[in-house]
Amino acid sequence: MGTTGRINDMISKGIIKLNNVEALVLDEADRMLDMGFKDDIDSILNAIKQENEKNCQIALFSATIPSWIQNVATTMMGDYKFFNFVKNLKNKSAKNITHLCIKA
Repeated sequence: MGTTGRINDMISKGIIKLNNVEALVLDEADRMLDMGFKDDIDSILNAIKQENEKNCQIALFSATIPSWIQNVATTMMGDYKFFNFVKNLKNKSAKNITHLCIKA
């Protein structure tokens, strides 16, 4: 587990071995990709593919799924399954969450 930059650094130094990687989890993928980490993620995926004979399962988690995230998911994962955990609820946060607005 680590940031994309740290993992790429360990790959380039030969500190980390990827031949037994079975799963790659991208949490907060919308934010990571929005902040410009796509090249880092691509580099890690390519390194896993080069060192690993098995297919690596990729799980992408995101609070928002804009169309560009769906396009990236298709590019990274090919055929993927989409799960919407909040469905069409009017209130998408838990009932015990209070939202406050403070005027500055």
